[in-house]
Amino acid sequence: MRDRDAEYDSSDWEVQQDESCADEYLEQSMSERYEATGWTCSYSPTMNDDWHDDAVCRNGNEVIRPYLREWDDFVTEAELMESAREYAAELNAG
Repeated sequence: MRDRDAEYDSSDWEVQQDESCADEYLEQSMSERYEATGWTCSYSPTMNDDWHDDAVCRNGNEVIRPYLREWDDFVTEAELMESAREYAAELNAG
């Protein structure tokens, strides 16, 4: 039985990558995908057993995970999202 790999020079398998081109492509792709259109918040639960930070707000590529309703011992999803919408409105107001 012949060894197939012995037939090929290892240089045939080398792939040269230009990391700067890849990074530039990713940055351009992300910029196009997440164009800034104003702050919006969505429910995004964490696994840290703290309901106060289960919302994430985005404006284009900017992302904030605010800590909402600090005074509230138990936060429901509806309460959190109400506070998140208010937070986004404040950010959008300037």
